Amino acid sequence: MLNIKSLLSYPAESRFNLSQSYFLFLANGRSQQGFIHRHDRQPLISSNQKEITGSPEDLGGSRSPLLIKIHGVLMLTVWMWMVSTAIFIARHYKNVWPEKTLLGQKLWFQNGMEQDLSLSLLSCRQSCVTRVATRPGRISSQEDFLPTQLEHRHIAQFKAGDVGGAVQTLRSLLLFYPSDHDSLDNLQLYSETLGGDTESQGTQPAQEIVGYINRALDEKKLLYFGMENLDFSFTDPDLWTPEDVVPESLRDNWRAVKEKINVRMEEGEKKEEVDDSGFYAGGPVPQVGVTITMDDTVLNGTNRVVLDDVMTEKECEKMLQLATAATSSGDGYRGRRSPHTPHETFEGLTVLRAVKLAQDDMVNQTDARLFYELGERVKVLLHSYFRSPSTLYTSFAHLVCRSAIAGDQEGRLDLSHPVHVDNCLLEPETNQCWREPPAFIHRDLSALLYLNDNFDGGDLFFTNRDAKTVTVVRLLSRLMTQRAESWTNNQHSTCQCDTELVQTVVIVFHRQWLDLRSSTGLAPPPPECPSPLLPWWRGPAASLLRECLLLLHWLLLHHGSFSESCRPLLHMYDQVIPAVRDTLRRIPELSESEELALEEICRSEGDETDDMDTQPGS
Repeated sequence: MLNIKSLLSYPAESRFNLSQSYFLFLANGRSQQGFIHRHDRQPLISSNQKEITGSPEDLGGSRSPLLIKIHGVLMLTVWMWMVSTAIFIARHYKNVWPEKTLLGQKLWFQNGMEQDLSLSLLSCRQSCVTRVATRPGRISSQEDFLPTQLEHRHIAQFKAGDVGGAVQTLRSLLLFYPSDHDSLDNLQLYSETLGGDTESQGTQPAQEIVGYINRALDEKKLLYFGMENLDFSFTDPDLWTPEDVVPESLRDNWRAVKEKINVRMEEGEKKEEVDDSGFYAGGPVPQVGVTITMDDTVLNGTNRVVLDDVMTEKECEKMLQLATAATSSGDGYRGRRSPHTPHETFEGLTVLRAVKLAQDDMVNQTDARLFYELGERVKVLLHSYFRSPSTLYTSFAHLVCRSAIAGDQEGRLDLSHPVHVDNCLLEPETNQCWREPPAFIHRDLSALLYLNDNFDGGDLFFTNRDAKTVTVVRLLSRLMTQRAESWTNNQHSTCQCDTELVQTVVIVFHRQWLDLRSSTGLAPPPPECPSPLLPWWRGPAASLLRECLLLLHWLLLHHGSFSESCRPLLHMYDQVIPAVRDTLRRIPELSESEELALEEICRSEGDETDDMDTQPGS
């Protein structure tokens, strides 16, 4: 075909009407500026008209394929040169860049910000289990929390008769520790118990546990890769992590950390006590003749001291005579069995009771005054020796006598007072003690003044929080004192009473008071009711009310969660206590134990400072 060239000029912009539609003409041919070569192929023409968005424009740039290839090669060469230079600089200055800054941030931190953020998010997800394993108000989490919960659960399910559920839970536990011998033995036991129940025997682990472990292991692999290659810091919170997940270069350190955690779980973590009370032992002793026999270093704790010769021998004898006189007069604590052991009797007297007895000429007034002055003497010694930052006030002073029951001491293995904690709540898992009710948190310092040593036993000892390491103190006319927080080394066992028992006694107590209130002794009787033959305080309603009082008092002394148990019935408790106090005080023949119960459980607000403490070791 002949190529006929014709000189053409560009069409003017006014030639195109943008509001009008045109057919599209697609042709294949060569062109030069001002010239169009005839097409050597059949052109394509659109079947429908199309809208034109703009006038034709001259396109710039080169259309030469060779020039494009040359440009691409040059760009690739420059890019490779820049990358090689960057790698060389990074390797050469890697140890220097951490100290260089740009716009207030370190260069190396800017380069690694993205991977650090990703690894930090994974590390945060790994630490979620420690948040769940930390009880409210506590600091330390329970180690190996999830496997421990599964272990408790499968045992409980088996005891409840849900053997199939126990199998599923145990298989879930085996995902954490596949080679644990105890778990494998238990699985064999459960299989034998199920017998021919093949469906229950084939129960698979819980899918939630399977998904959790798979996700956790994938995250651990990425985190350990970051530790090995990116200098990322990560502490694995789990003891069940398989060793093959940890890179070879990190396994020695990983094994050492894991071994430390296992030792801490077996023996209990021993933390140095931080004393922030404001008391500092080692101050002057203002009383002439008083000597320091033991300090806190010897006594296995902080802010502790044993002082000798605080009292004279004559003063000790007067205090013993005061206790004997108060007991014989029917006041104070009658010689009843100790609440801590059935092999001893327990007697006691408060300053308030001693003053009342002195007013009635039942005890010597000088002895009662000496009782009060001894409390003040001890307060002065404590304030000076422990360099108290503020004035000390006496919460209560209590004279206590313990006596061994004759003929009941042979073969005895128990303690006069069990190892206990008075002023805080001990958390055995973390060996921490929390100053929370029902502990005696109102105390800052506790002091014990011993009067005699003409008895067998009676040694005071301190333990570590494991109740194994013991320091024994032999005391005579000595002042043994310590800061309240340092009682955390002494553990105390309490009666395991049910909450339902406390609430039942409160309900019965309230109902009996209502019955007694409506009886003829306390309220005007209906006209048709005859007068009672016996006084109202000798009737069955009054007798049961008095028995409820004694039982409620015993629960108050021995049930550690007495206040919490009473809370749902607080409206009954608040109504009945003042009324019972007024009612029973009208009885002319109350026993000593009933009077004591009235003092401690039905006392008025004015008597609250005269708190009877039934734990003389505190």
